Amino acid sequence: MPLKILVIDDTALHRAVVEKFLVDRGHEVVLAKGGIEGMNRVETEAFDLVLLDYVMPPPGGLEVLVW
Repeated sequence: MPLKILVIDDTALHRAVVEKFLVDRGHEVVLAKGGIEGMNRVETEAFDLVLLDYVMPPPGGLEVLVW
């Protein structure tokens, strides 16, 4: 079953690797370059899963989780 997955990471290479891995398995992937962009996407779109980098410039993964 394909999922709609939001990937939040501040490193372009990490986003690209995770996107390729997930798309190759049939999932729809939306990318966000950081915590603020990721939080904005969650407010406006529905996702089945959110994958986020724990260590990012503020807001980092922990701040996004408690938001």
